Amino acid sequence: MNFHIGEKIKTVVEKRGITKAELARRLNMSSTNIHKIFNRKSIDTGLLTSLSKELEFDFFNFYENQTTSTKHPAQKRFTEEAEKYKLNPVALSKEIARLKEEMMRKEKEFAGKEIAYASKEILYLKKINELLEDKNRHVRQK
Repeated sequence: MNFHIGEKIKTVVEKRGITKAELARRLNMSSTNIHKIFNRKSIDTGLLTSLSKELEFDFFNFYENQTTSTKHPAQKRFTEEAEKYKLNPVALSKEIARLKEEMMRKEKEFAGKEIAYASKEILYLKKINELLEDKNRHVRQK
């Protein structure tokens, strides 16, 4: 294992803007214990589960990444993007807003195309109807 789990936890806590005292309160422990966690190179799974839940961050991924040395490039990119947003709620909010705008733009674009196709279809149906009416007139005249 070539990472320091305590440092990873500390980084997430700092990026979330949570103080040691606040995290200690949430986990029902002392600030001293939180400081000790930050200095740990390893941690028991129960405590790591509690930290993961409280910080809404899956610290077990660090261990999983150690066992999975080869990831598909797309999976690696997705994981990196997901981690970036987990650590930065502001960036996540901005990305959500950007994606909503893009979705609305695409919906308008497709709606415009659908209207154009529907208009063409109506035009063709009118022409077909005219041809059928002409044919019907000719049949009646005979």
